[in-house]
Amino acid sequence: MSLLRNSQKIGLFDHLYYTKIKKFQVIYNPYSYKKPAVVEIGFFNWIKNFLKGELTVNQITAKNQIFDKKQMLGWLDYLFEHDLLSVGGEKNHLFINPLSNPEKASFWVDVTNQCNFRCSYCYIDRKKETIDPNKFKDLFEKLIASKKEYPFNEIVFVLAGGEPLLFFDTLKNLIGTIEALQKKYLKILKIQTLIITNGSLLTEEKAKFFRKNKIRIAISLDGIEEYNDQTRKFIDGKGTYKYILRGIDIAKKYRILSNVIVTVSSKNILHLPRFVSFLLAQKIGFQLQFYKKTTRFCLDMPIVFDKKTIGAYLKAIKVVYDYYLLNQKTYNLPIFLDSGKALLFTSEYGCAAGYNYFTITQNCELKVCPASDIKVDFTKVPDFISSLRKKNKAFIQYSVDTHPICKKCLWKYACKGGCKMENLVNGYTKKAPNICAFYKKMLPYMIKLEAKSLIESHK
Repeated sequence: MSLLRNSQKIGLFDHLYYTKIKKFQVIYNPYSYKKPAVVEIGFFNWIKNFLKGELTVNQITAKNQIFDKKQMLGWLDYLFEHDLLSVGGEKNHLFINPLSNPEKASFWVDVTNQCNFRCSYCYIDRKKETIDPNKFKDLFEKLIASKKEYPFNEIVFVLAGGEPLLFFDTLKNLIGTIEALQKKYLKILKIQTLIITNGSLLTEEKAKFFRKNKIRIAISLDGIEEYNDQTRKFIDGKGTYKYILRGIDIAKKYRILSNVIVTVSSKNILHLPRFVSFLLAQKIGFQLQFYKKTTRFCLDMPIVFDKKTIGAYLKAIKVVYDYYLLNQKTYNLPIFLDSGKALLFTSEYGCAAGYNYFTITQNCELKVCPASDIKVDFTKVPDFISSLRKKNKAFIQYSVDTHPICKKCLWKYACKGGCKMENLVNGYTKKAPNICAFYKKMLPYMIKLEAKSLIESHK
């Protein structure tokens, strides 16, 4: 049965991105979470004549003199499934992944703001403060009490810092508190716990504890040897690379390693292709995130996105695509080339901070973002989420649809305007964000790579 009704007038959306690879037409909707569609150029040039928004599905299948109705409906469904067809004259539409859970909340938890590293890009003001698990419990109970107003059915706690393993006993008590709360509220709430650490203090004993409690950890690593040690140093200035690697090896041994987090900065971006190859060879999952200059404690300068730095990042992306194309099975769909997996995720408000992502400080105050200075004391207000949003009105209201340049951009919902906090702090609310030039090169490049991988897998 077709996804489209016979009486519906259909056409192509106005905001689609088009590119060509050899004999194939690539069509991508940057307002969608779907992957690009890949069709033969001659076929697309033929079928788009029917897709001007003036004809119904019935009229299109009747006018078509080449294919039978079932084939024609199959091809229209393919374009519709990729969010390329508008219905009823709609020009633009933002598609949100239905698998995303709006009732899932994430809390970044600062276990401490102390650390045994002195990373040059760190945004934290290091004071001798550590979280009180009992006060954390009180905050959580108050969150549960507000469940009617904020119906979260799943919560993710990311225990970070500072360096959370510096105070392992406190960390264990905090994990015990979370587990007790999960048992108490099991019927109404699912809780996940993840730890972000620099890995240098991970021992087999600690790894056994995390394995027993089904907690996975993410470890920060910025490069091979000196490329890591340029930014990630101990307090005495010595390099941290070999200590981080030891922690990664222990985490792998006990199967608690979630992934490696790579902060991409001006000091390691040119090294990125080699580093990505290293991580893939070691079968280590990784997440690339750009350094953001968000507080006065960040010592490094932002990346200058030019031909050289953007080129290095694109080369790293190519390494990833080549690796997976070499190791994955071919896709098996009969009509068009398709992988069924999401390329990017779209968002109507960009950063989730203040919506369903929050920060709990080491003093159990609430912030929208770990780098924010604006805090709310949960013990002094009846509704701390509402109070937090009111105090951060400028942050909450800022989006790609309010930015004078971003709102006109084809890629606005894919790039999301970069980091909201960085833009607000550094005066990018009226001019193009620093990262804009990067996304305008990277996104079309990724779409072409994805299309090429689909073409190659069907040879």
